[in-house]
Amino acid sequence: MSAVVKISDAALKANVDKLGALDAEIASLNKKAKEIKAKLIASGYDSIEGKLFKAVIVKKAGAVLFDAKMAKSLLSADALAACEKLGAPSVSVSLYDL
Repeated sequence: MSAVVKISDAALKANVDKLGALDAEIASLNKKAKEIKAKLIASGYDSIEGKLFKAVIVKKAGAVLFDAKMAKSLLSADALAACEKLGAPSVSVSLYDL
């Protein structure tokens, strides 16, 4: 376990507080962006243009995952194929300058 170092430099202490405030602001902005993205995805459109940006909704199939523990216990080609799992599908939003 590491010890907490007390620093007397006021500027460093102020930077810690600034960083904390920025982290809180970023978290708030990320939450708002997530809510907006959910609305864009729910619209059913493939792309949506605003005045400044264009949003493209990208739908991706789930990834094939590999279960290494199972593979180690099986090791034949057929058994290795049985280790594949289909991941959950995903959707993302990309923004482009207009």
